[in-house]
Amino acid sequence: MKNDRTQRHNTDDIEAMKGLLTEEERKDLIIEETKKSIEFKPIIPLDDSAGSAVPAFPVESLPGAVQDFVLAAAASIGVPVAMTGSAALGVLAAALQKKAKVKAKEDWTESLCLYILLIARSSERKSPIMRKMTKPIELYEEMVNAKMAEDIEEYDNQEKFFKKKIKYLEGKAARGVINYTDAQKAREELAALKPTRPLRLTAGDVTPEVLVNLLEENNERMVIFAAEGGLFGTMSGRYSGAVNIDVFLNAYSQDKMTVDRVGRRTRILRDAHLTMVMAVQPHVVCEFEARKEFQELGLTGRFLYAMPDSLVGTRNSREAPDVPPEVEAAYCELITELLAMDAGIKGGVMLEMTEEARDLFFDFDYDTESRLTEDYECIEPFAGKVSGTVLRMSGILHYAAHGPRASEIRISRSTVAKAIDLAEYYLAEKLRIFNMTSSDAETQAAAYVLKRTLTAGKDSLTKREIAQRCKGKGMHADDVESPLALLAAHHYLVPVPAEYAGTGRRSIRYFIHPGLLKTEAAREEDHNALVPVITPAEPGDFTQEERAVTV
Repeated sequence: MKNDRTQRHNTDDIEAMKGLLTEEERKDLIIEETKKSIEFKPIIPLDDSAGSAVPAFPVESLPGAVQDFVLAAAASIGVPVAMTGSAALGVLAAALQKKAKVKAKEDWTESLCLYILLIARSSERKSPIMRKMTKPIELYEEMVNAKMAEDIEEYDNQEKFFKKKIKYLEGKAARGVINYTDAQKAREELAALKPTRPLRLTAGDVTPEVLVNLLEENNERMVIFAAEGGLFGTMSGRYSGAVNIDVFLNAYSQDKMTVDRVGRRTRILRDAHLTMVMAVQPHVVCEFEARKEFQELGLTGRFLYAMPDSLVGTRNSREAPDVPPEVEAAYCELITELLAMDAGIKGGVMLEMTEEARDLFFDFDYDTESRLTEDYECIEPFAGKVSGTVLRMSGILHYAAHGPRASEIRISRSTVAKAIDLAEYYLAEKLRIFNMTSSDAETQAAAYVLKRTLTAGKDSLTKREIAQRCKGKGMHADDVESPLALLAAHHYLVPVPAEYAGTGRRSIRYFIHPGLLKTEAAREEDHNALVPVITPAEPGDFTQEERAVTV
């Protein structure tokens, strides 16, 4: 009873105050009192990505020396284990490609190449991850080239000498001073020289044409390591004006590739092997997935994605332990041994599985196949290749566990089981990325309206005010009705009829959920609050800032 009297007195006080205020002040008072009376419900995310649970990265699937270094590097850098673990798999693939294949049956073999994307925001220390994990390859390249320096220099000098000699003799022959036979003999002597060139293992943001050249000049093997996603822009035709991804498709599956260009000699790649590990920001993978050509030609289905929950805001660099020297040394030694390993017979060693391993693999393959039209229908291009990924992972883990002598041992059931655990992790990640990037047009519009509403810096706006803020996309009052209804249904906004309207239809004021009213800096640090809601079907329709909505 006392509470009722108190509330009645407060109401009377407010009504009395209204008579003393200007119209604008009275309006603000009513808005403030209305906000206090609203019971805000928990937000229901616009997309399903927040509810798509991704299992922890199965680091226990990695053999001893690799696992130890992956854990130590993750702790030292301050990043999730999924990032260092995925990078390590890429480094192992880089060391092993074209040296072995895994046999499932007579007409089904897989190489050991992998395409991997590490997905994280700009503050997630992607560059340190790439430097740390790929260091053994860089050191090996430097070591080999230092040992070959004299031979490389001698070959270069001989090549220059014979080229000058040929030019000189051809000039004399053209003037009739000597016979062309002398020039031809010099050409034969140049051709007889055994080329000795620097070892080249890696590349960065290369054009497809340059990549073809690099593969041809380096035994049809190449690795791309990059801490940014500029390569996707190149694939999309940044320089050529047209999508050009043939070499990336063929070098994954070792399909023969013939390149003909006007005014240039024909280049033929018969067994090219390419491994890629790139660290990119979320909006890059969204744009990559949105490219129709990449989807239809199967490029997106070749990539493994790792996008673990961020550690930003929880890292403590002062307390982060350094990687123990013996742990890093063991990792580097393993990678060096695999890099130095001779490929042996042409096409590499053919690894076979034990009977128990084959049974487990084909059980997984059958189960996956049966789910392609249901659970995995939305990611069929990737899921349809995941059995092949298990074979590739099995071969990589086999060599990581046994080193160069792995060629003498059949792949065990345990190794295949670990490869399946890794494949299931990447399947779950692929599903989460799909959910993140496949929002429909209505959800995209709602995300845009919410973004524009939040940037107003107010805790409530009228429908007319919101429509005004969305005019940049050509939206009018009628166009924002459906997005606002969707946002209200998901509890981002609470619509309340305005009490202070005059004659005519009463306007609606939308109150923003208090959980969204944070500073931009606070939202950046609060990794649990950042949920990528949409990626437009046409990336150019939205600005980079509008590709993520804080919810």
